Amino acid sequence: MSQASSMSLPWEEATKKKTNTTESNFYKQIREGTKKLDQKIILTRLETWLTAGIPDLLVCDDQGRFHLIELKVTRGNTVDLRPHQVAFLNTHSHASTWILIKRQTKTAAPEILLYKGADALDLKMEGITKVDPVFRSGFPVDWKSLWGLICFR
Repeated sequence: MSQASSMSLPWEEATKKKTNTTESNFYKQIREGTKKLDQKIILTRLETWLTAGIPDLLVCDDQGRFHLIELKVTRGNTVDLRPHQVAFLNTHSHASTWILIKRQTKTAAPEILLYKGADALDLKMEGITKVDPVFRSGFPVDWKSLWGLICFR
């Protein structure tokens, strides 16, 4: 491999570091919590930097149905959804698309919030406190209830 092809541009490195320290760790928590269940739920982390807007997580449930989940980690009320992510989630809102957020503030215990993909624009514009989640859980997370809402509705 040549030196030029192994080099990253500055913004690619910054994005990689940000993603690895937040959403990547959140995914690991989801994966570990899901492994403990008696349901056959297959998680596939999508690396979609090439195709903007595709959610982070592809889920295949017991019945072979697919679900797409955008993962986000926030330290406050705002949700950093990019325009192409909002567009994808709104366009596919009739499908099983979801936004799963881990909120960890300095003043409160961490929590998990689940929203339908159709809520993407409201979350982006108004934030977490103005949009009612489909599911909310503190830690330890009630993974069985979470997956029950996503997969078996």
